Amino acid sequence: MYIVKMIVHNIKSFKHEEIDLYEYSLFIGKNNSGKSNLIYALRLFYDDVKYSKTDFPIFDTTDKESWIELHYKLENCEFDTLKDEYKTEDKVLKLRRYFASTDKELFDSKQSNIHAYESGKLSTNQFYGMRAVSRSKIGNLVYIPDVSKSSEQLKTSGPSPFRDIMNFVFKSVVKQSKEFVQLTKSFNTFEKLLKENKEDELSIKTVEADINDLIGDWGINFKIFFNELKPEDIVKNLVSHYFSDAELGDSQQKIEDFGQGFQRHLIYALINLTPKYQPVKAPKKKDFQSNLTLILFEEPEAFLHPSQQDTLNASLQDLANTQDNQVIITTHSTNFVSNNFADVKKNTHIKKEEGVSLTYHIDPNILSSGLGKLVAKLNEIKSNPETHEHLVKNIEKKLNFDIPEYYEILKLSFSVDSERAKMFFASKVLICEGATERNLILYLLDNDWSTIKNRDFFVLNAEGKYNIPKYMELLNEMGIKHSVWYDKDFINNKGNSADIGFWDIVNSFLDDEYQAYPFSKDRKIFDKDFEDFLGISKPPSNHLKPIHSIIEWQKDNIKEEKKNEIQEEFLKFLNL
Repeated sequence: MYIVKMIVHNIKSFKHEEIDLYEYSLFIGKNNSGKSNLIYALRLFYDDVKYSKTDFPIFDTTDKESWIELHYKLENCEFDTLKDEYKTEDKVLKLRRYFASTDKELFDSKQSNIHAYESGKLSTNQFYGMRAVSRSKIGNLVYIPDVSKSSEQLKTSGPSPFRDIMNFVFKSVVKQSKEFVQLTKSFNTFEKLLKENKEDELSIKTVEADINDLIGDWGINFKIFFNELKPEDIVKNLVSHYFSDAELGDSQQKIEDFGQGFQRHLIYALINLTPKYQPVKAPKKKDFQSNLTLILFEEPEAFLHPSQQDTLNASLQDLANTQDNQVIITTHSTNFVSNNFADVKKNTHIKKEEGVSLTYHIDPNILSSGLGKLVAKLNEIKSNPETHEHLVKNIEKKLNFDIPEYYEILKLSFSVDSERAKMFFASKVLICEGATERNLILYLLDNDWSTIKNRDFFVLNAEGKYNIPKYMELLNEMGIKHSVWYDKDFINNKGNSADIGFWDIVNSFLDDEYQAYPFSKDRKIFDKDFEDFLGISKPPSNHLKPIHSIIEWQKDNIKEEKKNEIQEEFLKFLNL
């Protein structure tokens, strides 16, 4: 089974948010947006951390309840063993855990406070009754923080993935060996020798006798004994490890001797192996038990260069595709985002407004429909028998062929590369029709506008006016404010009337879309084109356009009033 939805109510910076989850999910957004608080909420549900009063929001709330609800999609074998009262037609188990409530039937400090939905309604009964039982039914959680020492993952003196692996191996293999049986006998013999040792009149028995002499008046007797030798005791106290670098021979080295990139990958390797070395209990008939391992990984990209990030992302995808594993990460990595954007629903964008964290995710159906709207409008005009034949031919030329909606979303997924993925970590985005506007702005930011220090924005090249609606739809779905700069493409009297009609359609569509999108905050339309606005001539070839305006700026061929106007427009964008 795996979690398909989580609902967070009055936890940390979240008031009430619903998030769809998948086998592999990404929480993306700026620093301090609330990504880690969602991970914290899952840890609360699984008892990995304990709830405290400070976990309740400091902002005004509509009630005093604090809870987390998780929806689990069950496998057939899990569904068959689930109690009848918890079963649903869609095979989704819904559980809510309360951490604060004035309703005593829902919250009791001595219980797990995990309640299931029964017949579509939240039950006041504890899920599977007793506290320990209800908690053990929903699988295991593995948490890797953003700053995690490899030594913490390798320690045997306390909880760690490495200790879990070694305990499993020792219990499964060592305990059944003849050598371990002989070791146990030898230890028992050694225990007897310690108790009976009379050298210098010191022995375990003399210690017992001395203590009992001092407490004898109480009628209480004190005894010393040795615990049975267990495999986990050997792991905890006797097992150690070292590393050797192939280039340095077999010399023993500590994990701290290696770079952070290797240490980070080692952590992943241990987490990857943990599910393999977990004992699988054969469930009794009608005994529901989940083998889910929920892996929460904060900023897995830390200390890894881009190609290593790609490798780790592919490994995490493989891990998530393994039965009974689910992986949820927080990330600031544009590589992770771009590598997972083909399946857009995996990405949840989180931002904070007035102290409250909000979540946005892309519904592929809505996005696909939005991306296809311009195509549908052009096809509708093309199919109208009253449309001028020149315009029909021009539409056919621009479209090339009838583009299905799914093609548009596929095309977008490949266009959101690691550079464009920066838009999901910005407070606002400026969508430029092409590279000409974007390149000039970036040049000015590094030179004439160097006093603008706050770079909490992203300038996007849409690669053509035709693509602008796609990015407007995408940013609107992700809850990111944006402005748009594009040419009106006015055609003079010598122009083709069919061209005039085509761009009129596109301009009209952009106007309608701008009015409809709540996160489209401003726009600048250049009457003819950007070069005409700047008052400069066109380059001899279109491929020179992206650098032509920069060269003209450097040569001081642009009037001061135009320089000021373009800066004022950009400052308007910054003040969105």
